[in-house]
Amino acid sequence: ARAMLWSPITPQTDIAFADILEAEFGVPATMENDCNMMAVALQWRDPERYRDDFIAILLSHGIGMGLVLKGELFTGTHSSGGEFGHMIHRPGGALCRCGRRGCVEAYAGNYAIWR
Repeated sequence: ARAMLWSPITPQTDIAFADILEAEFGVPATMENDCNMMAVALQWRDPERYRDDFIAILLSHGIGMGLVLKGELFTGTHSSGGEFGHMIHRPGGALCRCGRRGCVEAYAGNYAIWR
């Protein structure tokens, strides 16, 4: 990807970070979700253990999941294949930072716990 489409830690959206980094440092750059990169890092660190199908769940500012199927990172059509925190847990429920209601993250994300 070239841009950050949304983040729970900044109100800014659609920021072309990869373009900014390439212009500043003169090297190729890409953007990827933190949970996806965590899953890839697990594959690099222990390729025997993390070679086929597995999930890596991150509980931090939000709730995310890196999903690996048949050894390949699964991102889905819109790069949201592992957005576990934004699966609807309770239709019409608590307001999530993404703007929807009832997401898992609206109940179990750090901001929901602080609430």
